[in-house]
Formats: sequence, C-alpha cells, structure tokens
Amino acid sequence: MDTRISVYRAPYFMGPCFKIANYGSVTNFAYITLSGGQNANDVMGGHRFGNQCSGTVYDS
Repeated sequence: MDTRISVYRAPYFMGPCFKIANYGSVTNFAYITLSGGQNANDVMGGHRFGNQCSGTVYDS
C-alpha cells in the first residue's frame, strides 16, 4: 500500500507535524519550518506511516 509519512515534533505522534508525500522526497529537514518557528531538522521526534497529521505535505 502506498501512503504518506507523517513526521511529528514530539514522540507519541503529538505536537507540530508535517507529511512527506507518497513517493516523495525531502532532502533536508532544515528547510521545513514548524508552526512554532523551529526547524524540523532540530526537533523531530517520531514518525508513522499514514495521513494522520494535519500539517503541510512536502514534495507532493
């Protein structure tokens, strides 16, 4: 099954998040800014396959 990946700031799939599209590619998380103003590269704590996150979809 082809699906997006939801990437979260905090473990347990909570807090600010973003999604990577099906077959998408994000080469540098430093270019992704979360709703709190932090770069994703510095703070991401968890991910899961699926479309649960309500954040921006990258490389769609």
